[in-house]
Amino acid sequence: MEKRKQEKKMRKFFLIGLLFIFLSCSPKISTNPIEKDCEYLRTVLTEASIDFNQAVDAGLDIDEFINDVKNRYIKFAEKDCKTKYEKPDENGIYNTAFAVAITYALQNSLKRENTHMTIKGKNEYIAKSYVNRVYLSDIFFEKIDDAFYVQNKFNSDIAKGMKYTGNVENIVKEYNNGDYVYRYIIFSEKISLNTAEINLDNKIIEIPVRRDELNPRNGKDLWYEKKGNKLYIIARTFKPHLENNIENYEKTRDEICEKINNFSTVIFDFRDNNGGYAANFIPILATMLFGNIDFYNDERCRKLEADLEVGEIVLTTETIKNSYLLDGQMPSINYFEDKKERYKTFTQEGERIEIDNPAFNGKIFIIMNTFTTSAAEKSIAFLKYYFKDKVFLIGEKSAGMLDFGGSFSYLLPDSKIRIQLCHIDNTGNKILSKENGWRGDTEGFYPDYWIFSENEDYIDDFIKLHSK
Repeated sequence: MEKRKQEKKMRKFFLIGLLFIFLSCSPKISTNPIEKDCEYLRTVLTEASIDFNQAVDAGLDIDEFINDVKNRYIKFAEKDCKTKYEKPDENGIYNTAFAVAITYALQNSLKRENTHMTIKGKNEYIAKSYVNRVYLSDIFFEKIDDAFYVQNKFNSDIAKGMKYTGNVENIVKEYNNGDYVYRYIIFSEKISLNTAEINLDNKIIEIPVRRDELNPRNGKDLWYEKKGNKLYIIARTFKPHLENNIENYEKTRDEICEKINNFSTVIFDFRDNNGGYAANFIPILATMLFGNIDFYNDERCRKLEADLEVGEIVLTTETIKNSYLLDGQMPSINYFEDKKERYKTFTQEGERIEIDNPAFNGKIFIIMNTFTTSAAEKSIAFLKYYFKDKVFLIGEKSAGMLDFGGSFSYLLPDSKIRIQLCHIDNTGNKILSKENGWRGDTEGFYPDYWIFSENEDYIDDFIKLHSK
């Protein structure tokens, strides 16, 4: 009897302890620590985000949006507190919970995909990943009529002749060692993926996969190599880093402009290009169109710059203007001349640029991968628009990060969450049309020929074969 009383007493103390832990945690969740950040969030979204402004124009209530952020924060912070996932910071803010709350509220309010927009907490990116990475399998197919059949025995579960019964977009035609083969690949937002599923004969089978990795390259932002009648131009970014010396970047670009029209084949390697300012590519484009010119004083170049932005809608606030000044660059066209306009839609006045016989008359190969982003994609669009069937896209699909542009980052003062916003809507730009090959955010440009970076030698072989 005494033992039972003791056990009952112990259970009572245990339940009281659990209740104490629960009560000591839940009541502490308050929105007071995030009030200052929420007000700043309201300001930057209103002053610096074109798609948020468009959503407000379409009926989004800003107060309801901010309340949505706060309610989601309470929900996520309570969960983090109970699971001890994260402790509040020195300002009493559950950082991850707040970043997730902002992300979910924006995804709920903004109906159009904007892969430029990112929310970064103290330790990691919280927002939906903007890159669908490519993961390779070693399962190859032969195509008979419109169906695909496994070409070789893969393992005990996958035999030659099994019919593929999954999504055909996961099978790509790849240039491989002088031949064309059909390979099964996976697109995933995950940073690391070792296994995936494939549907064969209406059965789901797990298979190993691996990332398509690009070999390490030198630390330069821009360089070139001459190989016979071919000029290889490797651009890692269109926003040169100060530590790599902007003057060296511009000097290299000037050297490229002097030489480029002397070659019959030009290869632009834009793999892992993180974007920046497409204006940094325009001198090369102008040289290919007009020949060796004085870029900064030739009136055709000013018209070209204007022509390439026709149809874009730009948010023109003091916040955006100040962001340009802080970043050390102003746009090639003055967005801020008419302060009465909150939005500026670019229209071309006067004669449009029409080039019937570009100065460069050879073949153009553009190598890209899923980390070819933003300004690099816009440069691809430039080349495809003006040189059309002379352009071959090879490699992987690009990132698909161009429907919105002109991105700047803003730091919420207390949580130190960084939010990247766009002030330009590019979707009305003629160079981003389906006819020009653009598939929209997340999809980007697809290659004419898939060639994976792990088979670097095959890329050179393909260029040799098709540049004759």
